[in-house]
Amino acid sequence: MKIISLTENTACRPELETEHGLSLYIEACGRKILFDMGQSGVFLRNAEKLGVDLAQVDLAILSHGHYDHGRGLPEFLNINHTAPVYLHKRAGEGHYSMRPGGQMADIGIDPALLKHPQVRLTEGVQTLFEGAVLFSDVPGNDLRSPANDTLLMEHSGGPVCDTFAHEQNLLLTEDEKCLLVAGCAHRGIVNIVEQAAALAGKPMDVVIGGFHLSVPSTGGSVPMPLVEAVARRLLAQPETRYYTCHCTGQAAYQTLQRCMGERVAYLAAGGQLEVEAQGDQTSQPNSRLRNSNCRCALASPCSSSAAVSSRASASSPANSAEAWVRKSRRISRWSRTPFCVSRCRAA
Repeated sequence: MKIISLTENTACRPELETEHGLSLYIEACGRKILFDMGQSGVFLRNAEKLGVDLAQVDLAILSHGHYDHGRGLPEFLNINHTAPVYLHKRAGEGHYSMRPGGQMADIGIDPALLKHPQVRLTEGVQTLFEGAVLFSDVPGNDLRSPANDTLLMEHSGGPVCDTFAHEQNLLLTEDEKCLLVAGCAHRGIVNIVEQAAALAGKPMDVVIGGFHLSVPSTGGSVPMPLVEAVARRLLAQPETRYYTCHCTGQAAYQTLQRCMGERVAYLAAGGQLEVEAQGDQTSQPNSRLRNSNCRCALASPCSSSAAVSSRASASSPANSAEAWVRKSRRISRWSRTPFCVSRCRAA
């Protein structure tokens, strides 16, 4: 499986454009997939610079109904007239953000898009093809991000707190490797990872996505004890590698990297990740992430400090994180599975 980041808040190459948004190009199970489209045509222009022909994409997926993931969708529909586009049936409902000062900003997508002939509406768990499952309605509320507190949805004629029922995640399985792709993980990255493992019957080898640990409307971050608690829960999956981006934020990512070490890396625009089957010649336990041409503002997957390792972080959790963990229900640990070799480079 191959993943190329087309749009992200930062970039690995100076010629690539950036914006607050996310778009990923994925090759898996013999298909070419576009996951999210950012907030504009940036993903198209970056794709061209990266040698990705989006007119050849077989299917597209919108993770949820927010502008920074879906307002680029009309641009995709203009250049690809055959690929089905999978949206949750509630993605077109009104979505808003409460800005400092009390102003309410529209952060949704055009609801007319749901009537486009290429759009396929989804809900619950849906198999797209062998090896690809979309799932929404993630249960649990563990380690909920307070960054969600300013996000609203339209309900009964007025705005209420968003439940993120419109959020869906992609589970890919190929050559016994499991890859989870999330957009913003509004339902909580630990809950989404747990649900993906339940669906797959095994823990994830690789998890990619934003963890929603920053507050875009203020530029701040969620409390660091919460970030530390999230890191602990993610480390409880001993073989999983995490590649985060977008709404995780710089401050939270630095804390995650301090707590998780080599188990986490940053996937900026232009970054490429390959998840390889066991038995490939390049499948060596100590394969490292390459740092070719990386000029990311954040420590990125191309950073030489972010290397793939089979060792879990040995650092002890901060005491401040314990309070968050005690407030959350405990989950059973997953059994160890063969480690997934992955590598990342500037595409």
